[in-house]
Parts: sequence; structure tokens; C-alpha cells
Amino acid sequence: MSGSTLARTPHFALHCVALTVPVPEAAPAGQPKPAVSSGSIPVTVPQTSHVRPVPPLFGPSGVWMGVMVPKRWAKRAVTRNAIKRQVYTLSALAEPDLQDAAHVVRLRAGFDKATFVSATSDALKTAVRIELGQLFVSAALSLKKKTVPSAGENGPQGSGSHKHGSHISQRAEPPEVPHVKHPMKSDTKKPKAMTRKRPQTGQ
Repeated sequence: MSGSTLARTPHFALHCVALTVPVPEAAPAGQPKPAVSSGSIPVTVPQTSHVRPVPPLFGPSGVWMGVMVPKRWAKRAVTRNAIKRQVYTLSALAEPDLQDAAHVVRLRAGFDKATFVSATSDALKTAVRIELGQLFVSAALSLKKKTVPSAGENGPQGSGSHKHGSHISQRAEPPEVPHVKHPMKSDTKKPKAMTRKRPQTGQ
């Protein structure tokens, strides 16, 4: 499918495509068109420098949701309809966390028939609901990771790393070499012994 895949679970996949897709427009008349050689035959390729937006896929902007439940993975119609209803119900709850785009939830694997015997049992509906909740939570987390800037992205280039507003340089400083004195020479002079004469007393 065209577009990007936002999230996957064992049984479902959520695809997304922008509502407005820019389409390259051919260069105006009078501009030269480069010739690209393909083997021995030159091929003229039109310039695509001009881009024009095309009308959106849907009228108003917003979160659009579609469901694709192939008959390969859900044989009975009641099962396919039950899965579609669960998708539409949970997508309405997860709409604030999704971006304005066209989304499609696709059933990519079938549920075990030995575990879910009935086509529309409560156990099957519960399993589908839990897995769809995990799908939309994973999609919301992936969208938040794309919008949140990484650490150090706003800092100046080539300034090293920053932590708590202080600059930490990645350049290693040379180790300090201790000063070794010569054993035979001493820079300090020994203080002279101070002697004090006693006053002479008369005999």
C-alpha cells in the first residue's frame, strides 16, 4: 500500500498517507530538457523543478479512517462486519492522538479458529478490541517521537555536548606532569639557628 506504516500488531497494521500530495509539474516551454544516455539511445527526461499541489484526497481536513478486512483472513461476513465496527469505535476514541491524514486499518492475519469458534463471540470481540487499542497507542507514540526534537538538536554546531546549561567540551585536556626536584639540590634554604645571649649578672 502507498503511504507509510505507523504501527503493526500480530493481526492489524495501520497505514497513513497525507491528504495533499505535491505532484511534480513539467518545466515550462522554452527551458532546455536534459538528455540522459541509456546505453546507446539518449533519453529525454522532463524537468520536475516546479511542484504544484493537487486537490486533497478528501474535502475537509481531519482524521479519515478506513478499514480493509480481506476475505482471506475472515471468511464469514459477520466476522468482517464485527471487526469493522470495532475499528470505527476505537478510532473515534484515538482521533485526538492522530494527525490530519487518511488512515487505513488492515487485517493482516486471521484469528485462530480453534480458539475463537464462533464468528461473533464476545471473546473474539474482546481480543480484537484489545489489539486495536495497542495499535492506536503504538501509532500515537511513533508520531510523538517524530515531533519531539532530540537532545542537543537546538545547540550550536561544533560546540560539544550540553548538560543542564553548562558547556562540556569533548576535547581531552593533556594530563598534568608533576614537577620532580633534583635530589642533590634544594630550592629551599634552611633557616639559621637563632641564638640569644643571656644577660650577664653581677657577681
